[in-house]
Amino acid sequence: NVTGDNTLIKTGYIKVKEAYCTPTVGTIVSDVGISKVVFNTITNITAQGLTSYSNYVSTKKTNIEIGATYELEVSRTTNVNNISWAAWIDWNQDGDFDDFQENVGSLSNSSGKSWKTSISAPVLAKEGPTVMRVGVSRGTGANTPCGQNNYGEFEDYRVIVTLDRTL
Repeated sequence: NVTGDNTLIKTGYIKVKEAYCTPTVGTIVSDVGISKVVFNTITNITAQGLTSYSNYVSTKKTNIEIGATYELEVSRTTNVNNISWAAWIDWNQDGDFDDFQENVGSLSNSSGKSWKTSISAPVLAKEGPTVMRVGVSRGTGANTPCGQNNYGEFEDYRVIVTLDRTL
């Protein structure tokens, strides 16, 4: 440039969020899996226990309002093994499931074929698209949304957080 300065001042940046971690499973057991997920307008029926992780973010989505409560139901077709159920939603959209209130429900060592939990979108939730992860593991095994699990299956879904429309 004419002043001899070779620096460039930038006034705006685009922040690119890193991809969500992928949970891994050491051993896939056909009985320790997910056959159906129902959450608001999402209904997803799949063959259970065939893969450790499935990403439905681009094909299965629903809108939820801050302050409203919704029922999540996760099912399996067989119950030979007891399983632990869990679900997470990345309310602040920071790319992980580690923050306050992001574990939205769990039940340990269940012999049941389905699990239901009520999920309320907290006031602190950031408006916009985020991810819900649902997971199961065998017995009392920990459901780790990121990293290694001994047994289980995990699925991701798109959740679009909106403001309370009743106000």
